[in-house]
Amino acid sequence: MHGSTGILESLFLYGSFLKLQSKPLYRKSTYVEEIYMFSFHDNLILMMLAKKEMYGYELMKSLAEFTSGIYEPKSGTLYPALKRLEKSGFISSEMREAEGNLMKYYAITDKGKTRLERMWTIISRIQDFRSKVGV
Repeated sequence: MHGSTGILESLFLYGSFLKLQSKPLYRKSTYVEEIYMFSFHDNLILMMLAKKEMYGYELMKSLAEFTSGIYEPKSGTLYPALKRLEKSGFISSEMREAEGNLMKYYAITDKGKTRLERMWTIISRIQDFRSKVGV
């Protein structure tokens, strides 16, 4: 897998896998659902924050650059995702002065790093399966 195109393809495969895993279970919410019910942009956000801490607008620009313009989140998508990730404990935030303004910086937490590792493990398994099947 090379560059952002390979990563985007892997995330797409992962998203397809999630749809299979998200069939209703007997209980309303289970550990399995919590692990697998992440969206495409949530995973991209965690990947970017694993590289460095960023404020919202910087993160928006970095995502667009990283994906070569394929994915350009708007503030109406990004900020609710950041709030959801923070509420779940996958990222943290703190106010800092930067460029003469007070900005909210986001950082990945240990829980978020663990989440990314699980995602990469699942993607690796899906790719292994694809190789064996020949698709």
